[in-house]
Amino acid sequence: MQNLEQILEQKFGLQSFREGQREIIESVLDKQDTLVFMPTGGGKSLTYQFPGVILEGLVLVISPLISLMKDQVDKLNELGLKASLINSTIDNYEKQIILNDISRDDGSIKFLYIAPERLNSDDFLRVISSVKISLVAVDEAHCISQWGHDFRPSYMKVREFIEKLRESKSSGIIFPIIALTATATKKVRNDIIERLGLQNLNIFTTGFDRKNIALIVRELSKKEDKQAKLLEILEKTPGTGIIYCASIKSCQEVYQFLLEKNISCAVYTGEMKAEDREVVQNNFMNSAYKVIIATNAFGMGIDKKDIRFVVHYNLPGSIENYYQEVGRAGRDGKNSFGVVLASFSDTKIQEFFIENSYPSRDEIKQFYEYLYKDFELGEGEKSHILKTYLIMASESGIKNDLKVGAILRVLEKYNIVKRGVSSFDMPSSFRGRGITLLLPKLKSNSIPIDWDHQNL
Repeated sequence: MQNLEQILEQKFGLQSFREGQREIIESVLDKQDTLVFMPTGGGKSLTYQFPGVILEGLVLVISPLISLMKDQVDKLNELGLKASLINSTIDNYEKQIILNDISRDDGSIKFLYIAPERLNSDDFLRVISSVKISLVAVDEAHCISQWGHDFRPSYMKVREFIEKLRESKSSGIIFPIIALTATATKKVRNDIIERLGLQNLNIFTTGFDRKNIALIVRELSKKEDKQAKLLEILEKTPGTGIIYCASIKSCQEVYQFLLEKNISCAVYTGEMKAEDREVVQNNFMNSAYKVIIATNAFGMGIDKKDIRFVVHYNLPGSIENYYQEVGRAGRDGKNSFGVVLASFSDTKIQEFFIENSYPSRDEIKQFYEYLYKDFELGEGEKSHILKTYLIMASESGIKNDLKVGAILRVLEKYNIVKRGVSSFDMPSSFRGRGITLLLPKLKSNSIPIDWDHQNL
């Protein structure tokens, strides 16, 4: 084994490994599939970047986070380690240049970051099958699990891609896979192992205690008391922070209150346009605001070292969500705070979310029949439905648009529908995302859903 500490200093400018990093790196260098549970800010990226420097071939990093991809690629290039990315932010011309560079297989690109949606394009598969792969890293691996707090249907394609890639290597050389996440329940862990096809793997858990973050809970039943405590926190705590709210309405209320108090702030929610979200995020990263008020749509992959406080204005949806969100404070190792401003009414909000996030089998079948109501058996494939969630909830008899969203996530997971319609098929007057039907109409008892795995 080469002198790892010497390589660490020469290539990354670091003096020593953090807890668990060396053991994980050695597992990858031994070409073992590796599953890593490491706290937010614990140095996960080094555990696949370091082996990538030593192993011969291209390191493929699968990540759902556009902002984190760019940040990682920029940092690697600053270190003299050639890295590129392929995601929705680059045009076809740029993508072709990158694919041409990769196809030369001469080490001119050492790290390629790619969004999971881009894996199975014919052009990419053709090129990537012809080059030497040293390692595949799957970041934010909890996204592959329906039980994860941030399930992404696009991650369901990762195993198929890896299997195709391994089959294409006629020499029989097997590259290792490293899957990484900050936190995962037992169900999520099992899903990651199964859905990535990890074999003979080593599992590392480095501990989840963030000793530099002081956790505080205050029970405040009145809105006025919450607002007063929030203002006190902002006035007494230097640096920037995040305020998480359980709903868009709550975000707007807090935002208006802080504006009236002349606090520099902005709002970030999932209903905002992508370009608006990007502007807000970039401004926050550049410390243009004292605080950002957000739903849980904000934060995964945010690598801002000097966040001094995270306030939950409402109770978080789960322990996993809370751990991920509060862990965005204090990544520079300095003392930081996580404050929960709890009230009994918050539990009612979360009960509503929970009730509508897990649709029953009957509700899924009912909504499926609604989506295909204008088609006969065998018809409807590639058709578009241009209606908002609210309208579909009303017409289908499903309770509300939140449950419609939950049902669509299940149907998308099994490649029955896709949320979104191509811009060519989208009339300018329609303001929603639309639905694309991927399969022809089937009998309700033939819908390709693994009901046992759904655990409904």
